[in-house]
Amino acid sequence: MAKTTSLFEKFKATGKHGIVYGIGAILEKALAFLLFPLYTTRLTTADYGILGLVTITGSVITTIFIIGMNYGLLRSYYDYKDEEKKKAVISTAFYILLVSSLILLVIGVFSARRLSIILFDSPEYRIHFLLIVITSFFQVLNTIPYIVFRVKMKSLQFILFQIGFLATGIGVIIYLVNNRGWGVLGALTGNLVMAAISCISLYIYIRREIVFRIIRYEIKKMLLMGSPLIPANLSVFVFTAIDRYFLNYYRTTGEVGIYNLAYNFGNIMTVLIATPISLIWPAMYLSVKEHDNAKEFYSRTLTYVLSISLFLFLGLSLLSKEILQIFSDREFWDAYLVIPLIVFTYAIWSTRKILNVAITIYRKTQATAVIEFTGAAVNIGLNFLLIPRYGIFGAAYATLITYIIVTMAMFFYNQKLMKLYYEWPRIIKLLLATAIIFSAGYFINTGSITVTIVVKLIIILIFPLLLWLFRFFTDGEKEKSREYFVKILNKVKTYIIRK
Repeated sequence: MAKTTSLFEKFKATGKHGIVYGIGAILEKALAFLLFPLYTTRLTTADYGILGLVTITGSVITTIFIIGMNYGLLRSYYDYKDEEKKKAVISTAFYILLVSSLILLVIGVFSARRLSIILFDSPEYRIHFLLIVITSFFQVLNTIPYIVFRVKMKSLQFILFQIGFLATGIGVIIYLVNNRGWGVLGALTGNLVMAAISCISLYIYIRREIVFRIIRYEIKKMLLMGSPLIPANLSVFVFTAIDRYFLNYYRTTGEVGIYNLAYNFGNIMTVLIATPISLIWPAMYLSVKEHDNAKEFYSRTLTYVLSISLFLFLGLSLLSKEILQIFSDREFWDAYLVIPLIVFTYAIWSTRKILNVAITIYRKTQATAVIEFTGAAVNIGLNFLLIPRYGIFGAAYATLITYIIVTMAMFFYNQKLMKLYYEWPRIIKLLLATAIIFSAGYFINTGSITVTIVVKLIIILIFPLLLWLFRFFTDGEKEKSREYFVKILNKVKTYIIRK
């Protein structure tokens, strides 16, 4: 007999761990944004462009040498009930990644000078690439502890570790960039120190999960599950990051720096939505796949994720100009022009994981590779066409068009594997409300940064009210909202009486 759990309980569990993982992800990714005032005052746009290009190269290297083991381990883990076999699965994945990361280190050390010449026509940045290669070595190994946190639902421990790592990274980077004047090298060195400390600390914490045992047939299963995701993830890299390389070739490093800063606003969307979803969502939908109301859970989740994504899009895009004027030098201010495009792109992209349920359940990751490889080819063509003529706007439009195409392809293929009935009338209301609020707030300029921020915040907060007027919320959602409101009100009253 199929199991069942109420939708509310499913969303409660997802939300609980998702929020905590989200906070942890915010802390992990917040390094770039918290240091944004430091970078935009201590680095030139050209320096910031160099930092962005080197960092992106590190992300590519890490993606390749993880070899999709994050998905392979996560999927295989839920095939076992016995704890000792689960430890053996974790250990198998660890030994695979240990070999992979050592190969990365050897290749990277000998390729650092060549990478510098390819990207910057000079061996001057060899040490920069050497630092990013060593950082990637630790980041590949960090894949296993983070998967352990997810499958064990240890979200609180996850965030506590992240706080410690972030504090260390920020301290080292501020000292090296601000006090020692190391510039880009200081930022890269700080990231390396943080990656190394996190790797050592995390493996000490999960040491009991690593045993001297390998399940041989799981090596093949995990590699078959994960390896198609290497080209898939590289394809994602193409349409999320390769535009920086095009901008560097066709325009200037300074323009790369401005675009890279604009992309940090898109990364906030990734941190707040996409990363928490990627951390908790696979464990949630795989754990309830046998439940009677699993399909309803999957479809309703899309509505909720899109609601949050679009609300964040409004906040980030409407306030970006004022944020830049407060925290950065004037040469970075033009980034605000392209920020709405980038943030909306990531609002759309945040739904990809939610749509991709059936592909994982039925182990059809080859389809993901084909779809995203096709998206990469489309994106390269669009970059060739648009960037030489339109610069950062061409790059942003190329990415937006690619994301829409890939997301639609994912949707149709998953629907072919598992028919889900999404809440299209509610989704249309969401998009309509977003368009109205964005149009009302984008061109506001009172002449005072403070007043403009206040007015835009008021307009943004009208979003849920507009949804209420559109009758977006269901009776069940309204009832739960009232229950929580009453609980909060009672707690406030109790607190006041005790005082």
